[in-house]
Amino acid sequence: MFEKRSLIKRKVILAMFLTSFFLSACGFKPKEEVTPPSPVQTAIVYETIETKISSIEGSEILLEVRPQYLNEKGYEAGDIITVKILEENCVMPIGLKEERERPMCLFIAGDKAHDLLVLSLNEDVSSFKQGDAVTLSMKEKQGHSENYPTDESLYKRTYARSDYPHLDDSQYANFRAVDTAGMGSGALYRSSSPVNDKIKRNFETDEAISKAGVKTVFNMADHDISLKLFKAYEKSYYKTCNIIALNMSTYPFTDEFEDRFAKGLRFLIAHEGPYLIHCTEGKDRTGFAAAVLECLMGASADEVISDYMKTYENYYGVKLGSSVYNAIGKRTIRKDLPRAFLIDSLYAADLKECAQNYLLKIGLSEEEILSLKEVLSKDYQ
Repeated sequence: MFEKRSLIKRKVILAMFLTSFFLSACGFKPKEEVTPPSPVQTAIVYETIETKISSIEGSEILLEVRPQYLNEKGYEAGDIITVKILEENCVMPIGLKEERERPMCLFIAGDKAHDLLVLSLNEDVSSFKQGDAVTLSMKEKQGHSENYPTDESLYKRTYARSDYPHLDDSQYANFRAVDTAGMGSGALYRSSSPVNDKIKRNFETDEAISKAGVKTVFNMADHDISLKLFKAYEKSYYKTCNIIALNMSTYPFTDEFEDRFAKGLRFLIAHEGPYLIHCTEGKDRTGFAAAVLECLMGASADEVISDYMKTYENYYGVKLGSSVYNAIGKRTIRKDLPRAFLIDSLYAADLKECAQNYLLKIGLSEEEILSLKEVLSKDYQ
């Protein structure tokens, strides 16, 4: 029985071999297994948005399109877009609604009062007028997203004093003495604007600088003409101070910014303290300027970062040590100051030497730097 089964098996194998040989000789090939094609990845095309200028307020251009419409078309905070006004093209990120004063030259933000999109340009807009055509088109989806932490705390700044019962008036105004290592007592202060009512803190700020006895002001946000047009200016304590207004960009890496920064510091040297440095919110431009001076006077990296981040604690309630706190620090002062100082990290450098080299680079002489250090080290209290 076993031999019979073995013989049958050998016959079957032989038959299969002969069949295969015959088919090959006749040109037949076994049917190959076909792998189904992978689905084609189609790139998403974002519609170009055409609109017009609704109005112009200072350096801000209001557009005839709602923020909601932008979202419906797939645009969101963190996207990089191309904005075309007449024949001029600008590349910029889309910013958060309550965050107009970013350390960027250009961005778009929703305007709470008008419910329109606001195009905020840190440059002359006098060549544009109401009705001019504007187009918005996607350049890079979420190309700037790392600069916009999505934690809800970043949306909570308001313009009502009653919403900040945990802050005193000085904190609400984002006013404080710069008291890091090497600074004289009451020598240098920083704040939001004492006259611009954009963020509804100017009266508290003006009161704070009056109590501090501020004598000389470096205004990084306005120019001489626009400064005097603010309704609060005429009756302010601020008006009695020595003021230089230099209308500086929020982007510190240009020759123009550096030239004006040097000019502002020379003004401080030439006038009596106590001193105040401010912009509109006292956050980006003021934060950068204060950080440079803190380093010059001997502050540690932790002191510089802590002072910078107090603004985010005051405006948004961002908690020390939280993931959002760390993310903001990483994308702002821990990124911009090393870039200005040409170093990799604030924690691996002699910050005093870096600040001195930076001031020399932007045009101050060694004698001017010595004079600056002298006036900032003086005790006024």
